[in-house]
Amino acid sequence: MHVFERPVRFADVDATGVVFFPTFFAYCSEALEQLLLLVIRDGYAEVVLQRKIGLPTVRIAGDFTSPLRFGDTARIAIQTEHIGTRSFTLRYSVTRASDGLPVAELRGTVATIDLLSTRPIHIPEDIRSVLEQHRS
Repeated sequence: MHVFERPVRFADVDATGVVFFPTFFAYCSEALEQLLLLVIRDGYAEVVLQRKIGLPTVRIAGDFTSPLRFGDTARIAIQTEHIGTRSFTLRYSVTRASDGLPVAELRGTVATIDLLSTRPIHIPEDIRSVLEQHRS
């Protein structure tokens, strides 16, 4: 499991001061970026810009149990649930850092594609390695 923390910013919340649900999907993307930095020097940017590999989320679902508010810190624990040949599934457990209160549980399936052809490709070995290291 890899843990990523980020503050809830004013831009993340709606008029009631609560994190707007699509923002959680952005948090998951940030957590994946942080995970890739563990094995790839320039992380996600290197994968996309230099290696021309796309990592589109092709399915995502979530359950939300408690609100996060402006000023809170979100703690996102990311674990690999499944690794296929051309896609992988990640689980994101979001808690409020101050007290560990569970906030949301999300699951996303990410494909690996060649950005030039947009065709699926095998998961690169360095990415597979970090996924294996964080398997649940």
